[in-house]
Amino acid sequence: MKKIGLVLVVFMAATRGVAGQDEGMILDGQSVDLYNKALSCSGEGDYRGAVNNLLKAIERTPDARQFYIALVEPCFNTNQLAVLKEQLRKAKTLFPKDDELCYYLATVYQRENNQAMAIREFSLAIDNERKKGKKPGTFSMLSTYYMYRGNCHMKINQFDKAIEDYDRSLALDESTGSIYANRGFAHFKTGKPFLACKDWQKAKSLGISSVNQYITRYCK
Repeated sequence: MKKIGLVLVVFMAATRGVAGQDEGMILDGQSVDLYNKALSCSGEGDYRGAVNNLLKAIERTPDARQFYIALVEPCFNTNQLAVLKEQLRKAKTLFPKDDELCYYLATVYQRENNQAMAIREFSLAIDNERKKGKKPGTFSMLSTYYMYRGNCHMKINQFDKAIEDYDRSLALDESTGSIYANRGFAHFKTGKPFLACKDWQKAKSLGISSVNQYITRYCK
């Protein structure tokens, strides 16, 4: 039987802006200069320079949330996962209810293929986001957090749990084709080909062309 693969999407969470939770903080001039230099370095593709400047800024002002968030892109681009993990853990002690910090730390564990720790952090992100009690129609990352936790369950063959997370994600946002594709795979692995084909057809309608081979092979 031909192997069916997981459809992954590359996604970086939309942050709350430069200020984030520390918008009332007054930063010293040198910290601001280091932060701006880091942004310039990232814009020019000098990600190592960006990391170095941000680490200096964090050393000067360790309770500035935006410095930690800004580390994510350059650390991933330079594969400095250990550095990013250490800094995000520190940030979480300062902002324990911050869902985005949990989300980014979870993506580090995903990159390290540590699915158990990734699931733990995505679960914390979900809990923190749900506690905000946002009104329907307002921006929320909850659908994305469920999607990524579902992907982690898929990686370790916990297909029923993956389906539960994909169901929750789609209940919040029905527009992401990769979720249907992956839920279809989970349905297929749990012996539900009809549901799998239904999801793959939906994924195809949303532009996920990789499911065509599965529709051709398994859906009559």
